[in-house]
Amino acid sequence: MKILTCIVCPVGCKIKIDENGNVLGARCDRGLSFVKRELLSPERILTTTIRVDGGIVKVVPVKSTKPIPKERLREIVRKISNISIKAPIRRGDMVYKDEEVSLIATRSVEEAKDV
Repeated sequence: MKILTCIVCPVGCKIKIDENGNVLGARCDRGLSFVKRELLSPERILTTTIRVDGGIVKVVPVKSTKPIPKERLREIVRKISNISIKAPIRRGDMVYKDEEVSLIATRSVEEAKDV
């Protein structure tokens, strides 16, 4: 038996899937949809940080604009680990985009003032 915790809403139902594929414990249809997606092709929003050049902080938190297949997350993080962006950055700015992933800043970063 496999047990999944639904992450669609704050209730967090413990959903059980038995050997015959029967689903137990989902309190709503969204939980059933979650289980189906999770078993067939799990996806996650990527959250990470990207280096900032010339900012008041050294990194900015970012997230992907759409879910990414779970098995590709590490590969994509390795690919973007060497990029950096220039300050200033505004929350919501698209800071990286390629054919696989688009990342937006989830925080604003001001430009550092020379002292």
